[in-house]
Amino acid sequence: MKRFINWLVVVALVLINMVHVGHAAKYNDLEAIKDKGKIVMGTSPDFPPFEWLVIEDGEQKVAGIDADLSKLIAEELGVELVIEEMTFDALIESVKIGKIDMSLAGMTYTKDRAKQVDFSDVYYDADSKIIMLADADEEKFKTIEDLADQRIGVQRGTIQHELIHELLPDAEIISMKSNIDVIEGLKTDRIDAVVLEGIVTDEFIAAHKGAIKAMENIEVSSEEEGNAVIVAKGNQELLEVINKVIKDAKESGELDEIVKRNLEKSGDEE
Repeated sequence: MKRFINWLVVVALVLINMVHVGHAAKYNDLEAIKDKGKIVMGTSPDFPPFEWLVIEDGEQKVAGIDADLSKLIAEELGVELVIEEMTFDALIESVKIGKIDMSLAGMTYTKDRAKQVDFSDVYYDADSKIIMLADADEEKFKTIEDLADQRIGVQRGTIQHELIHELLPDAEIISMKSNIDVIEGLKTDRIDAVVLEGIVTDEFIAAHKGAIKAMENIEVSSEEEGNAVIVAKGNQELLEVINKVIKDAKESGELDEIVKRNLEKSGDEE
């Protein structure tokens, strides 16, 4: 009897898991997206020029490279684009459970992430930089190892978070939910140095004129860096469409125009 009860429990758990997986897949596959007439993109809008918040016609909207690329994907599918705002560390789980159909948020491939979601081709080659206060002594900090005794700020869940853990495992690493919080932590002396994606670094430096600077003499990089779209695991048909859009936009020069346009727009917001 005990074995029979245990067997029933196992069967019940398997069935529950199948229902859960099926439910997530129902709202993420290409057919379901076309049926509902919209694709939901999730992002964390604190990452200019890739995504940030603007006011248009009295309404708050997400602007940026990732928003514009998402529009191209929606147009290719012939559906409406809906953008959901959330914290960066909630994006992967939201894709996995079908809350959103895809995420564009400066997301970089890692082996751990690839176990949970599928990645598109890279649409932007990225790098990382160190930001410190404008009066920081550049002679004192020449290599990444010189930061070992500093308080280092990163956005929670980012490639920079993982990278700095690998490079400086014994350093005091302070993770926060947004890049805006991390920069404020630097300016208020709660953090000594910040690690950000290169193009985003330039945007924050321009926005905080004279207060912060990039430490150009410190090299920090990863072979895995490069921004891609993420979708639910096994969602191959949607991924093929996304890769086609990325390829076409690269070959036509439209992606370069999107990057240039949003660099100028985010600069105008400062």
